[in-house]
Amino acid sequence: MNFKNDLSKIKDNQLLDNFSHVVRQERESIALVVAHLAEIDKRKLYAREGYSSLFSYCVKKFHYSEQAIYRRIQAARLSQHFPEILALLDSGAIHFTALTLISPYVKQENKEILFQGVQRKSKQEIETFLASHFPMTKNIPDKITRLSHPKNSVLALEKVPSEILSLFDQKQEDAQKITIASDSSPLNAELNQGSQSEMKRRIKIEFSADEQLAEKIKRVKEVMRHTYPHGRLEDIFNELLEFYLEKKAPERRIARIEKAARTKKEKTGDKEALNDFKRIPGFLEYFPRCKNVVLEAIKQFDPRFSMPSSD
Repeated sequence: MNFKNDLSKIKDNQLLDNFSHVVRQERESIALVVAHLAEIDKRKLYAREGYSSLFSYCVKKFHYSEQAIYRRIQAARLSQHFPEILALLDSGAIHFTALTLISPYVKQENKEILFQGVQRKSKQEIETFLASHFPMTKNIPDKITRLSHPKNSVLALEKVPSEILSLFDQKQEDAQKITIASDSSPLNAELNQGSQSEMKRRIKIEFSADEQLAEKIKRVKEVMRHTYPHGRLEDIFNELLEFYLEKKAPERRIARIEKAARTKKEKTGDKEALNDFKRIPGFLEYFPRCKNVVLEAIKQFDPRFSMPSSD
């Protein structure tokens, strides 16, 4: 059927009427799909068809995208406890995003308030509604999770500074879910331009914050838009952390002094270069833990050089 040619001949009012009709049909179909999924899941009929889960059954046999079928299965399983969801989907009063957002909170005792509160609302409106009814009682713990790095999958080029990872006491974990771009995707095509040795494992960083921080991040994104037009938080946080570490981290200050001394050594000889290192003992009065690092650096120039004790 040639949809474009057929629709191009329809008058404006008829086109709008037809669209209202097909939207209604789509909602009815979605509700029917969810109802069927709920019953197939209940009977575990996917196993009879040779699939390990309802998810793989729908993705492999019916070629749903992972995200699309995940939301439908979530709605189907929720409808087993709350059958009224099917009528809400059928009428268009509620959408899959709403069901995803309320699923952690909905119970038999609060279902009427929740279902009524999220009807015909946008995602942002629903999030505001949930925040007012379910205020956070405690902060989410800070967490860094190292994502799994399957073979032949390209994830990232960026290197995570060891100074940043050391701030968190988080054991290495494999994430349960991660979306990997196919080899033919634009993302992998771009990343594959780099050498395999540069490709590093990705991490996921989670923490909770107040709205003031969100406003500051928004403002920083605006200020740095000329440098990072896409406004990726990864780029922005990396830039800010590098700036802070360059100014405050003692090991980086020592590295700058060492680099300056190395340059002088090449130009003027060892004696004048070592004079630069005489500034370091006073510096170490504030950062005594860096003493071993500094000694190793100085020994590269003159093993006979001794540093005054910081005691």
